[in-house]
Amino acid sequence: MKRISSLLILIIVCIQCAFAQSASTTVKFNKLNTPALMLLVPYTEAIAEGAIIQKLKEIGYTPETSGALLWKKNTVDGYYQFKSVVLRDMEGKVVDLYFKVNQKSRKEKNQSYIYLLISTGENSFVSSESEPKAFTAGNKFLDSFIEYSATYKMDVDIQNQEETVKTAEKKYNKLKDEEKDLEEKLRNNRVQQNNQEKLIAAERKKLEELKLKKQNKVL
Repeated sequence: MKRISSLLILIIVCIQCAFAQSASTTVKFNKLNTPALMLLVPYTEAIAEGAIIQKLKEIGYTPETSGALLWKKNTVDGYYQFKSVVLRDMEGKVVDLYFKVNQKSRKEKNQSYIYLLISTGENSFVSSESEPKAFTAGNKFLDSFIEYSATYKMDVDIQNQEETVKTAEKKYNKLKDEEKDLEEKLRNNRVQQNNQEKLIAAERKKLEELKLKKQNKVL
């Protein structure tokens, strides 16, 4: 089973590799042109957002979540804000990460763009020129979602399938219980039928005796 799952993940990763790795871009943030990174993944917005949350947890960050995958109160100009995150190769230096996930298009609902802005302070967004080390660390972090989102999607699919199996088993067990109840009712019914047959036989015997008694009296 593990070998099959690993093979499926490998196939999915190969498909993802066909998608471009993260690239530098510029986005509007608080009405200003801001340097950012962008990655296209072959998954829905929900899967991409879930992968972000799970990945941040794995590197030791605890994002606040409530109901939805990302907490709406943490948005800044449409971006989810995660403050004081430590990325690899940053030697303990913290940065603020701003994520936004957009569906690629109406027709391509299973593809999403992940946008990442990296800040070293209030509105101090880094670029490859201003903070090459931080920008490269963010680039590597975003690239990790090419493989990580595949694993996350597989985990979600497994979890959903487990729930489907549980629901099917629950319905099956309910039907078995109903069958037992029906069998018990059928057994009780048969007992009552037998008792009723005996009662009918006894009452018929009485009836015949009465008829015979009347006949003998007339004679």
